[in-house]
Amino acid sequence: MMETRPKPTDTAARVSARAFLLSLLREWDGWSLESDDASGAGCHGSATQDAARLLLPLPFHGVTLAIAVSHASAVGCHGIRPPFYEVRPTGEECTIPFALAAALIATEPAITGDADAAQLQTFLARVLDSMANVEDVVRQLPDRAPVCAARDISFIEGEQTLRYGHAVHPTPRSRDEFSITDSRQFAAEYGAGFQLRWWAAAPGNVVHASSRSASAPAMVRDLLATDGAISGAVSEAERTGRVILPMHPWQAARLALDEEVGCLMRSGAITDLGPSGARHVLP
Repeated sequence: MMETRPKPTDTAARVSARAFLLSLLREWDGWSLESDDASGAGCHGSATQDAARLLLPLPFHGVTLAIAVSHASAVGCHGIRPPFYEVRPTGEECTIPFALAAALIATEPAITGDADAAQLQTFLARVLDSMANVEDVVRQLPDRAPVCAARDISFIEGEQTLRYGHAVHPTPRSRDEFSITDSRQFAAEYGAGFQLRWWAAAPGNVVHASSRSASAPAMVRDLLATDGAISGAVSEAERTGRVILPMHPWQAARLALDEEVGCLMRSGAITDLGPSGARHVLP
């Protein structure tokens, strides 16, 4: 028999549904577990290995959502097995996608309280954005062999292995204002790496502080001295007394759109020296 891999859309929906539900169950106590051997819903907090379905009553919508539980955890890390079922008062059930289930939950006053329409719209957009980002990771990146058992991994490797984000978060991979292209270039799980973008500013236009004994400009000078790929323009600007600002390229592009920053650039008080330095490709 040929082994079939789950579709990226199915994996993204399953991962997103579990993270969404685990965060919901921590914040709201209106749910219950229905056991295989029970005639009705069990009490909230009585999670056992016999639990078969998670029940989420939504009185505003006049339905109950149900989803299979493959493992009921005493510490809240339940195993969730889609699909969702919409259970009507008549007992009739029909399957619904995660996106619709999330919309029903997010518009249930018993859960969302006094959140207004704009807040709910923003929240749901982030839920769907997160799911789309998870799907893209699954499509773009092959499964990596686990390295944690063989050795201690670095911070960056740890970030990169977190392919799906936090396991208990309603929108673990949402990134406001990031396009898919931005994610592929800058998000740790893609491992693309990038150069920093460098600005040079007149000293009177920079306020800086440091939690270390060295000042922020001194730390930047150390960075310039140890990176052999820094451009001559950056080095020359530092020699002439300008304050050198290493910038994340996405943040630099957005900051340049600020009206006051734009004025400083047009006056020459800030100069964009472009990308420079070593391209740090994440492992």
